[in-house]
Amino acid sequence: MTMYLGDYAVSAMIDMKWNTNAVAGASITRATNGTIRIYKGNSLTERTSSVGITDTEDVDTLTGVHHLRIDTSDNTDAGFYAAGSEYQIVLAGATIDGQAINAVLAHFSIERSGGMLALLKTVISGTGVNVTAFGGTTLTQAGGRPEVNVSHWRGTAAATPTTAGIPKVAIEAAGDFAQAAADKAWVTATRALTDKVGFSLTTAEVDAIVDKVWDEARSGHLVAGSFGQGVASVQGNVTGAVASVTAAVTVGANNDKSGYTLTGGEEDAIADKVWDEALSGHTAAGSAGKALSDGAIPGIDPWTVPLPGSYASGTAGNIVGTQLDTAVSSRLASAAITLTGGAVTVGSNTDKSGYGLSPAERSASAAALLDFLDGIETGLTPRQALRLCAAVLGGRLAGALTSTVTIRNAVEDSKVRVSSTVDGDGNRQAVTYDLS
Repeated sequence: MTMYLGDYAVSAMIDMKWNTNAVAGASITRATNGTIRIYKGNSLTERTSSVGITDTEDVDTLTGVHHLRIDTSDNTDAGFYAAGSEYQIVLAGATIDGQAINAVLAHFSIERSGGMLALLKTVISGTGVNVTAFGGTTLTQAGGRPEVNVSHWRGTAAATPTTAGIPKVAIEAAGDFAQAAADKAWVTATRALTDKVGFSLTTAEVDAIVDKVWDEARSGHLVAGSFGQGVASVQGNVTGAVASVTAAVTVGANNDKSGYTLTGGEEDAIADKVWDEALSGHTAAGSAGKALSDGAIPGIDPWTVPLPGSYASGTAGNIVGTQLDTAVSSRLASAAITLTGGAVTVGSNTDKSGYGLSPAERSASAAALLDFLDGIETGLTPRQALRLCAAVLGGRLAGALTSTVTIRNAVEDSKVRVSSTVDGDGNRQAVTYDLS
């Protein structure tokens, strides 16, 4: 039975959910989504534009549950959505569980004729509502408006109606109005009252006055003999005294450091200064600077003089430049190891005993083989070929007696791996593949 979504106001947003199932009843996604068509009334021509129509498959990760939203405020097809019209929602050209599916999903209306929305709109627009009674009493009419007789006012019976049928309502005696006028006049007359007898300040008012006194600028209160002038004099004396004390505390050329001690930071600074001092300025005969500058052993520079004995035989050399460098180089050459810039390069070593690939390296090698481009034939890797073989040998087949045959992926059964059109003899005419 087709689902009726309801009667909507003009320009409303319509939302609905629907589902797809396999022949056996399990929820299944659409192999081919198809298109959503909307027909108006008994017309056989659907809305030409899909703007404003949103079809979401497998919503909220729920396989086989889909959401459809229709925005009737979209006017791409001018005048298509209009009050007083009926509409049908149709799914066309979908493929579900290997079957070609066309189906009516639901229908709805926009302010259908005689419906509640249309009636309310008529009432609100004032096109006519007849009122014949009020409180069970038939109403009289005057100028097209119903007349209502009011007998009470806030629970009290009203006086006898006067001219034009308006009831009398007693509000206040005339004397009360006179007293109010007198009170107003008294207030106006006493606005300029300067006598504060009987008045008292609140705590907040007192605090505000105190703050005002202490925050007042002194510049306007320097009259001779006043409190403000006295405060200014005291401030000047204090400022002068502070200046005198500052001058007295300043230390001049005082060379007597008795009683002073250096802090740890000061000692460290002095030590750093000594070790960082340049030797060029401290080469007096017999000094430590002279000894460090000339070398630890008089007349011998350990960076240029050859080693004694066999290390110095032959061509004259030194520790870094020739002797040690040559000896180490010859040992490395015989071991087929080359040191270049800190790196170790292995030469012609063909013995791989004890070597082995890590699990990650083995996995990478296997993946590289399976994904070797054109490894089976042009456009087909070994992995893709194995997917095709598994689908054809073990995947579910559908449409064997139709012009379209589909084969799904084996075991997982989550997608159509091969789809082909066939002639009457079953010969494949066109084949499409999903190798992902």
